[in-house]
Order: sequence, then C-alpha cells, then structure tokens
Amino acid sequence: MGNYWIDRQGRSFLRGSHDNPQNPVALPDHLIIQFLEEQKKAREDLMALLPTMIEEEKTRIQGILDAHPNILKDQLYEQDREDQFQSNFNNLRVNSTNNHLPRGDENSPPKNKLIVRF
Repeated sequence: MGNYWIDRQGRSFLRGSHDNPQNPVALPDHLIIQFLEEQKKAREDLMALLPTMIEEEKTRIQGILDAHPNILKDQLYEQDREDQFQSNFNNLRVNSTNNHLPRGDENSPPKNKLIVRF
C-alpha cells in the first residue's frame, strides 16, 4: 500500500515551500492540517516521509506541527465523546432494597414472631 501523501506519479503533496518560488506549495497548509486531524494513515505516512524531504519542506511541515502540537495524536471526535458520556447512563447499577433485612412470612418459626411487611 502506498504512502498517503504520494500520488500515482510519485509526486508528494507535501512538497513545496512558501519562501521558494522555484518550489511552489503543492497542497495548502490548512488542507494538510485537516488531513492530519482526520486521517490516522496521513499522520503515520507523514512521519515516514519526513526524513526524505528536503530541508525547506521539512521546515514548512515542522512549522505546521509546532503550531498545532496535538495534531499527531489520535483525536476523539465530538460524537464519540457524547456517545461515551451517554453510555455511562445506560450502565447504571440498580440495588434491590432490603436485602440486608431478614424476611418474615407465614412460615416463620413460631418463636421468632418477626414479620416484615412491604
């Protein structure tokens, strides 16, 4: 399976620099950020591709990573967080009452005379 950032012609979408007109940016920074936030494969393949990049491209990508320090961590989506919160209410423990009291009924021994009525 190929790298997330490499197209079929072997070109990297992470190539380019804002400072060098001879090496234009292939993909805007905001799209790189979006892909890194949403795709685990994009995060993994970025780390595999980073050592092979030229210095000005590494500097650009490192600037993005420095500006967004949590971008390489798996993010919990808002809907997943809400689902986890809601599932806590579905797992409530129900205690039956009066399990610690002795039960008296008509079959109790005559000397006891303890009857618990509900």
